[in-house]
Amino acid sequence: MTVNLSQLRAFLAVVDAGGFSAAAAELGLSQSAVSHAVASLERELTAPLLVRASPVRTTALGERVVPHARTAVAAARSVEQLAADAATMTGTVRLAATPTVCQGLVPGLLRHWGEDQPRVTVRVFEGDSAEIAAWLENETADAAIP
Repeated sequence: MTVNLSQLRAFLAVVDAGGFSAAAAELGLSQSAVSHAVASLERELTAPLLVRASPVRTTALGERVVPHARTAVAAARSVEQLAADAATMTGTVRLAATPTVCQGLVPGLLRHWGEDQPRVTVRVFEGDSAEIAAWLENETADAAIP
């Protein structure tokens, strides 16, 4: 069984819009494409999800599928948003740390951060605890590892 997001989106659009034509207009697709997507989903599930009347309504199975379809579509949107956010994250982070931390912990963190956020530059300020506190206070540094 292979259920896909396009099928679930079409199904939910029909449920929310009350019909195939309105769902098609909302999705920017032809009515035929929406109808095919929902029919394909019903074939995959081997049962009807909608009663094709005016207005369209869900079957008992369709009613049980709706919350799961909403969860799946919302999860996909969240993943897409995470990727979009990561792709647009840019700038410079100013990090203050003590010499011991700069020699031990910071190189590994910089490698990890560089792989995870390649568009973000990290500037490291090395100093003692008093200097680090002053840098944070006067906003020379954004964060610190004392």
